[in-house]
Amino acid sequence: MLVKKIFNNNVLLAEDGDQEIVVIGRGVGFQQKIGQVVAQQKIEKCYYPKDQRWTTLFNELTSAIVFEYIEIASHIIATAEARLDTDFDDYLLIGLADHIQFAVARQLKALPIKNELLWETKHFYPEEYMIGEEAVAYIAAQLNVTLADDEVGFLPEVKCFKAFSFFL
Repeated sequence: MLVKKIFNNNVLLAEDGDQEIVVIGRGVGFQQKIGQVVAQQKIEKCYYPKDQRWTTLFNELTSAIVFEYIEIASHIIATAEARLDTDFDDYLLIGLADHIQFAVARQLKALPIKNELLWETKHFYPEEYMIGEEAVAYIAAQLNVTLADDEVGFLPEVKCFKAFSFFL
């Protein structure tokens, strides 16, 4: 697997033959150069796009999404996959990172949004809701931004959990 593009110290785009792969891991991009072999021991998660559309979308959004949000989204997805014993579509990385960035921007501008499905999420999907609470706490710890309680219900709705696949 060779480095194709370095986004930051923890996120890079790699090539494995003709397959592009988004690689996330602490320090995976540190002191790397394009064309070098990716340090396998630093890889925490790989996202394998199923088609060119995913790679194109990812490349387009790299100018709009801060890579810190991609790392946060990857952590939340990994947590949810482990807790719910499932695998999510790799497209989720882009959608969730974009959602988190937008939610943080709204919070910083004091533009709250009401989640009309918060009660339903909490009561009908308690495990997903708990993961949403953990995600909001993780975001607060990483970014020093406390999202509104309504966001606890929105995070699972961002297709992070199969029960809410209709939201994206």
